[in-house]
Amino acid sequence: MTSNGRRRAEELLLIARTQAKNYRTNNTVFTMGLDFHYQDANKWFRNLDKLIHYMNQLPGVNVFYSTPSCYLKSLHDSRLQWTVEEGDFFPYADGPHAYWTGYFTSRPNFKFFSREQNGFLQACRQLEVFGRTKNNQKHMDLARALGVIQHHDGIS
Repeated sequence: MTSNGRRRAEELLLIARTQAKNYRTNNTVFTMGLDFHYQDANKWFRNLDKLIHYMNQLPGVNVFYSTPSCYLKSLHDSRLQWTVEEGDFFPYADGPHAYWTGYFTSRPNFKFFSREQNGFLQACRQLEVFGRTKNNQKHMDLARALGVIQHHDGIS
């Protein structure tokens, strides 16, 4: 990253400034990575350390690792009045013109089957408790399969 560190930092700063327009304080949350991106955590954090180093060399920038509780404390310390939003916040969007409306309407038979099988699995687990039996491998297989299909990437 050393050869392109400053360029990457400037690119990320443009993205961060765009995102910061949606925040009421000068503290913003900037999450990094996606599903399965941290399987090699050492590599990720080495690169993030470099990126933070280059970003902090830019004027007026202070980037650091934080936690949700530290971020919320900074919001609380700002003493701003916050509105209370109500509603279900759907349809969800994870980008411009990228709405998850199909999450609720697509594959109704598949979703019904998934829900039905989950009920069956819960009944099996209760019978195992009452029958004082060991974990049944077929029930474990069903639990794993349901875990996969009920993941948001599988069910939508």
